[in-house]
Amino acid sequence: MAEEDREKTAFITPWGTFCYRVMPFGLKNTGATYQRTMTTLFHDMIHKEIEVYVDDIIIKSKKAEDHLIDLRKLFERLRKYNLKLNPAKCAFGAPAGKLLGFIVSKKGIELDPAKIKAIRDMPVPKTQKDVKSFRGKINFIGRFIAQLTATCEPLFKLLKKNVPLHWNGECQQAFDKIKDYLLHSPVLVPPKPGRPLIMYLSVLDGAVGCVLGQHDDSGRKEQAIYYLSKKFTQYEVHYSFIEKSCCALAWAAQKLRHYLLSHITYLISRSDPLKYLLEKPMLTGRLAKWQMILSEFDIVFTSQKAVKGQVIADHLAENPNDDDYQPLHTYFPDEEVLLVGVAEDMSELYPEWRLFFDGAANSLGAGIGAVLVSPEGKHYPGAAKLQFPCTNNMTEYEACIFGLKMALEMEVKELMAFSLEFRHLPRARNVFADALATLSSMIQYPDELGIEPIRIQLQDKPAHCWVIDKTSGESPWYNDIKEFIKTGSYPLEASANDKGFLRRMASKFFLNGEVLYKRTSDLNLLRCIDEDEAQYMMKEVHSGVCGPHMNGHLLARKIMRTGYFWLTMERDCIDFVRRCIKCQVHGDVIRAPPTELHSMVAPWPCSMWGMDVIGTIDPPASNGHRFILVAIEYFTKWVEAESFKHVTKKVVANFLRDHIIC
Repeated sequence: MAEEDREKTAFITPWGTFCYRVMPFGLKNTGATYQRTMTTLFHDMIHKEIEVYVDDIIIKSKKAEDHLIDLRKLFERLRKYNLKLNPAKCAFGAPAGKLLGFIVSKKGIELDPAKIKAIRDMPVPKTQKDVKSFRGKINFIGRFIAQLTATCEPLFKLLKKNVPLHWNGECQQAFDKIKDYLLHSPVLVPPKPGRPLIMYLSVLDGAVGCVLGQHDDSGRKEQAIYYLSKKFTQYEVHYSFIEKSCCALAWAAQKLRHYLLSHITYLISRSDPLKYLLEKPMLTGRLAKWQMILSEFDIVFTSQKAVKGQVIADHLAENPNDDDYQPLHTYFPDEEVLLVGVAEDMSELYPEWRLFFDGAANSLGAGIGAVLVSPEGKHYPGAAKLQFPCTNNMTEYEACIFGLKMALEMEVKELMAFSLEFRHLPRARNVFADALATLSSMIQYPDELGIEPIRIQLQDKPAHCWVIDKTSGESPWYNDIKEFIKTGSYPLEASANDKGFLRRMASKFFLNGEVLYKRTSDLNLLRCIDEDEAQYMMKEVHSGVCGPHMNGHLLARKIMRTGYFWLTMERDCIDFVRRCIKCQVHGDVIRAPPTELHSMVAPWPCSMWGMDVIGTIDPPASNGHRFILVAIEYFTKWVEAESFKHVTKKVVANFLRDHIIC
């Protein structure tokens, strides 16, 4: 203890007043101070030769011959700083040891047999206190139990307030299931650096289960690292299934953050929450929060194919040792190239021209491909490199349009279109030659059929940009804003007020190259379009192939959700809907009331009051009151309220006199 702090630890005894010369463990900050001291003294040995948790020290060695060297290094460090060990609490050369209530060995982390025996020997709970005791023991080892929340759900219902303890068959089944599970409890292993992690996510109606695992050295067995389970709150229960999956993934990522930050994680689940979050154009509220939480992790969704009989996470927990298990690959699965030769097998079903198309987007860029197959079986392939940013869905549409253009150039009259899954494994060098070699080796076709050479084009704009006509000679509405952001110049005829307004307007826009975007309040970007593009957009969204002929306000909001903006879009959308012939013919007839409606407005305070009675309230309050008498003043919206056992004429009169008149 420091000299100036010793008097703060003074205590009185029959033999006098004493103080501590060294820091006792009874002080509040002793644990943190002691841990900082140990970390400072052994900073170069922690996570290498030793592990320190407050006053517990473990010396670990991978080889027996290195153990004496590590011990000597530790003893020299202890002697240097005058630290002493209790021989009665020391054990040397042990293959396994107890640390923080668990058994740690070369196999991993196991449950303490004493704790398992204490849980298995527990009798059937008779009171809520017994249930809480059982729940506390289970929560301590919760990281070893799969689907803990879903399994113990009947037991948790017994802990509700003012609910008598009723031990039924479901409670006994859950109680026995936990005890049987502990007979063969799993061994948890620490993650190995450099290997990806595997996260299994199981989302149920009222709970979520998660298990984090990793392949062993052989690659044929998955080893569990951590089990998680959680019960949805009363608000989360009403989420849709995909939103429950997003909520569960964000919660699991926060709990396992120290594992996920340093590894690539492959997510296996019934749905893809990452695609739902990343592909929505505008995220607000909880969706934006979940996206922000997951943005710092490297998580890749993959479907579960290679594990026999596995559908959700609890299967992995209950069957960790499967002899027929096939390992998950360390790259994104489903990278299978379907043979173009399947087109010949379809020639009998579809004798006309056939179009097969697909698109792909990855870190190196985006590309599309299409193959036209004639009725005689000749193949005409084509490919294009997309030189603009796009998603996988956009590449699918671009590939379809690209294939249709090929068919039009060849004057094809009848066409059957199919979407095939073409996959491409990128190579760092010789990409073009490797792609052609791989494609040619995987195409199955008879020798007598000829395949035309592949034409690879450069397409620098999306397909819809070629359809929209160019604007007239007049500048678009955003031209002044764009020029101010680009060069800082004002229009020639602008006044001082106009310049100030232009500066304020420009602060809400963002220029990327030659494309101007409008910033929204939720940090999204909307592409600014001119008058001709706006007319085309309103026509397609309102009355296109999937246009539901919505009203003007909904039309404007849907265009904004799509990612486009212009200043007068709401007024233009309303005018566009009013001029729509189909909306005029088939729309509802809006009938105005025969006379003008007038709202009740109080001209001055206390000129108009309203009263009402709320009740009966069941169960009643502690004082027996079952009714609430409420009065509101319409001008100031002032509220007076009081509770009563019964509302009678006398009660109302006293209420008016006490609360309103006097």
